[in-house]
Amino acid sequence: VTDGWANDPRDTQNRGDIAKSEGIEIITLGTPDALEEFLQQLASSDQLSSIVKDEQLQIGMTEVAGLLPCHEH
Repeated sequence: VTDGWANDPRDTQNRGDIAKSEGIEIITLGTPDALEEFLQQLASSDQLSSIVKDEQLQIGMTEVAGLLPCHEH
């Protein structure tokens, strides 16, 4: 969950690419002022990136949590 304004966009993208190459899925959820294109590039797929209004952030976070794999111990 982010405002989408990375302090170092190139480094953030590089680290995201490394994570994805290691099989880590990246889900991005941005606030209305976020750089949507950057978040789409950072996410593992277009379907895993979205922008939500401030008042819908809690709903968006709940929906994102539903995308996370559930591991039973």
